[in-house]
Amino acid sequence: MPVAFPLLTILKLLVILYSITKAQTGVDGYKSDNTETPLIGISITVKNSTKGVLTNEKGYFSISNLERGNHQLTISYVGLKTKVTYFSIDTKQQVNVNSIIL
Repeated sequence: MPVAFPLLTILKLLVILYSITKAQTGVDGYKSDNTETPLIGISITVKNSTKGVLTNEKGYFSISNLERGNHQLTISYVGLKTKVTYFSIDTKQQVNVNSIIL
């Protein structure tokens, strides 16, 4: 039994460290029109990837599990001009691009 206690403690520590290093990386934000009305269903895509989402009923979006590096978001909505914004992920982090007005 004395050997099992240190092994279980080490195993728990490894599980905690693994979950910390696997923290979500991605981007989130809020989309509205020029009157700051939330826009529902805006297409948000990450260039050179298969990742993309639509904004929810409150105009928010979140894309997770992105690689480190520089990224380009393409934001489009029927009847409005497409907008492009850039962001970088340096570490395991969630980047907020704040409010983008279309």
